[in-house]
Amino acid sequence: MTSYDSDDSMSDAGSDVETSVLLGYASKEPVPHSDPFNHLGGTPTWLDASQHCPPSLVQCQTCNDYMTLLLQLNGDLPIRNGATQFLGHERRLYIWACKRKACRRKPGSIRAVRAVRVSKTLEEQDRKQEEEQKPRRDIGGSLFGGGVAIGGGGGGGGGNPFSSPSSASNPYATGASSNPFSNSFNPFSSTSSAQPPAEADTTTLDSLPQTFAQKVRISTTAPATSSTPPSPPSPWPNVTSFPSPYPHYHLDAAYEYLPPHTQKASSSSKISTNHTAFLDSQPDAESSSTSSKAQDDDEKGAYESAHDRTFQHFADTLAANPEQVLRYEFAGHPLLYSRDDAVGNLFTMLSAQTGKDRGVMTTGAGVKGMPRCGNCGAGRLFEIQLTPQAIVELEEQEDVGLDGMEWATILVGACEKDCGIAEEDKGTGKVRYLEEWCGVQWEEVVKR
Repeated sequence: MTSYDSDDSMSDAGSDVETSVLLGYASKEPVPHSDPFNHLGGTPTWLDASQHCPPSLVQCQTCNDYMTLLLQLNGDLPIRNGATQFLGHERRLYIWACKRKACRRKPGSIRAVRAVRVSKTLEEQDRKQEEEQKPRRDIGGSLFGGGVAIGGGGGGGGGNPFSSPSSASNPYATGASSNPFSNSFNPFSSTSSAQPPAEADTTTLDSLPQTFAQKVRISTTAPATSSTPPSPPSPWPNVTSFPSPYPHYHLDAAYEYLPPHTQKASSSSKISTNHTAFLDSQPDAESSSTSSKAQDDDEKGAYESAHDRTFQHFADTLAANPEQVLRYEFAGHPLLYSRDDAVGNLFTMLSAQTGKDRGVMTTGAGVKGMPRCGNCGAGRLFEIQLTPQAIVELEEQEDVGLDGMEWATILVGACEKDCGIAEEDKGTGKVRYLEEWCGVQWEEVVKR
């Protein structure tokens, strides 16, 4: 198994701190015990080869051309602590991007899609597994003080009875550790194929791949499914209808380790609102022009300082593990490139108005945030983030020069209820594809 160490120049040996963020790394060679479904670039595969994604979901909303796959990920969610949501759910995530230069920086040129299928057989097996694990959880709760925090996990999770940051166990080993409170599952291990048969009820629990989400210990509210019937899908376009695909990379995973000073900055500045307060403040109408100018200068300085801190934190965090192409933290916090664009404002303004820094960030009465699920109206949870290193890997074999991709990071928020499958469709093998929120922060163009 490949080792992905932090940048030694940024920290002393042995001083790094594990966080709750799971990092993905691109590999040209297959990764042992990994789910072959997960990959960067390449061409898409489906939960069921006979039920593909509706072509309209992979068309650029600017030029209407078909887009190119950036990422597909097995997003199966683990059994929740003391709850029954997502039992039997099979879940896949896709990110697509338009290759046309004219479409860059325009809405709809990068899109995210979630696939879901629900098996009653798997639901019963998951429920049985949940019951078998209850005594272990009770012991953990009594020793560590109860429940798991949203997005908790890893050394930075705090209070999670299943985290073991000081353990010497291999985080990539398959199967459970002998320590009942450790979670050493490999998120990509799988004994199943990337395309299981349409009869979802024939799939066994042991054949399910262990995924990014299963590595991250999580807790949310119970889901409800939508009864809205899907439209019959159009035929999948011929391969010649798509631009040439990006190179195919397998994915490996490891928890993030950060130098203490970077970890401290992360904790204190996840959603800083200082510059928002300065922007919202208004000069006193009765103040002299001199004092107003001084106040304006102070506000501008504070704004620029907050902007610089946000970008510097982004750069420092990525530099600690420079090979990462993917950051995964279900119901966690995005690593913002900027707080001044439309995406950054969604998260910053939400924190300023609610006084909270939460994984669930959705639009409500007087509150900005990610749009709610367009299918069931539930809130959305931040889940995936692509980093600039993904561009380096994807464009390695392309002679793009200065005409390459221009995004700084891509954020994806998914329905907190994993909706899409009606009750009567559970166990039938039906797969549903739904668009999820995709926030793109573009590289800033320096004007001189």
